[in-house]
Amino acid sequence: MPAIASMTHQVLTRPINQPAERQVEVGVEREDQAQPRNIYQIQNIESSAQLYIQTLKNWQVKETSIQFSSDYFYRPSQGEKVNFRDTYVFTKSQNRWQFLKHPQSEPDGVLKCNKTAEGWMRCD
Repeated sequence: MPAIASMTHQVLTRPINQPAERQVEVGVEREDQAQPRNIYQIQNIESSAQLYIQTLKNWQVKETSIQFSSDYFYRPSQGEKVNFRDTYVFTKSQNRWQFLKHPQSEPDGVLKCNKTAEGWMRCD
């Protein structure tokens, strides 16, 4: 869990000196130093918006790997709340867990949210 918490903190923190408009190769990973995609850059989130995690779900836990999805949200300075999902894979090597990759080449992206008959918000 510490490795997942650290990766989540990294995703939620806007990169220093990297405005959302900066063009980079999002999602390009090297095996020796895999990095999660930067949602701020993917979504061009303006500097005043803060990214928050809503839920971790779709867990697939195996002896040497863990895969899960994270639902994030943010509110642009003008507009409705935006919900966004991405999926991550961690692997265990040398008795420690580390981020390995994203299982898909692109994130799930922006979600559509609707209220269920029971009053719950469901985002897909």
